[in-house]
Amino acid sequence: MVAICFVGLMAFVGCENKDNPAEENSIVGKWADANFLGTRFIVFTENLRVEQYFHFYSRPLDFVAYSISENSITFTAHFSEPIEESISETFEFILNGSYLTIKLFSSPFSDDTGGRNDVQFRRIQ
Repeated sequence: MVAICFVGLMAFVGCENKDNPAEENSIVGKWADANFLGTRFIVFTENLRVEQYFHFYSRPLDFVAYSISENSITFTAHFSEPIEESISETFEFILNGSYLTIKLFSSPFSDDTGGRNDVQFRRIQ
């Protein structure tokens, strides 16, 4: 009887780990920037958009899209004013469970690339 209960428990625990393997390997969700103590966020949506992180003070931003290829992520900012334009930048990233590190991501879309650092995010949703 104990053996049967043990086998049933092991089967249940084994299934639990396999329920959401895609979630662990996906960047979709809300992430907190570890350097800003939970006050700065980046949200990756299922429709390949980025919310909350990017702000361009010199011109209105329509939206930021992202795409992933192996261990690289490309962000593309789309503007319609004063002229229609898109600018892109690609970064290496590491996804390790609930942590996402984007290499040399501080000050993205900036002309000053010399002082860039890695940015680590923690999944919160």
